[in-house]
Amino acid sequence: MIRQLPAKKCCFILALLVLAAAAGCVAPKSTSLKTLKPVRLRNSISITVACIRDVSEETIATGLFDPEKRTIDLSEAAELKIGNLLQDSGSLSRVMIVPHREIPDDATELTCISLARKENTNLVIHGEVNHRASFSLNWLTWPSYLPGIVVMAPLWSPNYTLKGEVELTLHVVDAQSLERIFSRKITEEAYSCVSFLTRALALHDRFTDLEKNTALHNTAVEAGKLLLETLASYRPGKAGPMLAPLNKVIAVVDFQPGSAFVERMGYGTTAAEMFTTAFEKSGAFKVIERQRIRDILTERAFSMTDLVQPEKAGQVAKLLGIDFLLVGSVAQLGGRLELNVRFLDISTGKVLFSESDGIKRVGDLQILAELMTRRVIERFTKTKPASEK
Repeated sequence: MIRQLPAKKCCFILALLVLAAAAGCVAPKSTSLKTLKPVRLRNSISITVACIRDVSEETIATGLFDPEKRTIDLSEAAELKIGNLLQDSGSLSRVMIVPHREIPDDATELTCISLARKENTNLVIHGEVNHRASFSLNWLTWPSYLPGIVVMAPLWSPNYTLKGEVELTLHVVDAQSLERIFSRKITEEAYSCVSFLTRALALHDRFTDLEKNTALHNTAVEAGKLLLETLASYRPGKAGPMLAPLNKVIAVVDFQPGSAFVERMGYGTTAAEMFTTAFEKSGAFKVIERQRIRDILTERAFSMTDLVQPEKAGQVAKLLGIDFLLVGSVAQLGGRLELNVRFLDISTGKVLFSESDGIKRVGDLQILAELMTRRVIERFTKTKPASEK
């Protein structure tokens, strides 16, 4: 005959089970959503939100209670979030959000600047969003040691601790001057919980997704706040001084074509002209006109190749009055145009440094020339003698 348990004893056992479940499933309250306050800007500024790439690595080590790998791409969510927050703040004259589907997978900073110029905005935002998750397995957790219910330990051991955070990195570039005026990384805890039975009940899925979206919102608000503070005194298109003007003269000669197609299209000459314009805009060097170089060399029976010949370079440099020379090449590799430039000290013929980069659209050649010119000047600033700075 089966003996029935008294009602009080059944209630006591049930209470123990509820206590065990509650003790083993501890989760924080949801984080509140922050708000972005408007900032009064001195200048009318428009901005393009072009590309925020998802670089999350959320695969957690295999195990009995591991959550599955998340496949949610935060790229579009991050772009819309930062774009909408800036738009709603009312601080900017115009906010343009480039649709996620229009961003190529291999988008670079150059691609983003090209999009901003296409949209005719002052600034462009690009960056990365990263959701990180960590997992630890706890074979004996603190509920196992509560007096009187040690025998119940198998019901909640092992448990697992699941932690996550969202990291948002934003870079803001002036589309005209190409100056990076803002670069910050903001991190926010997404969730932190010790879970019991939630794996079986799938409760943590909804909780972590909610917390991840909240954390993304709060990182975007914090980044937006810092950005607006930076823009409060910023003048669009006005780059800060990269290098004080020097009493140095640079010449840019036609780039060597790497194929018959490049030569036929005249990309070598076009690239040289664009680099000449970029150096003139920078104000770092005095730039000798390319036509003047040709006229002087023709008059004195020299050729362009004599500029890079060690035995003639010094004589030609003295004739032209130049200190540095920029030479390069243009090659077609697959669907890309690859540019390689070398910065030479004409008096010694020594290559001080070189830069390489490429584009997929010929229309981006001007932007590439400006970006590479900026890199050359920045590298020259670091390598030249302190007495010349």
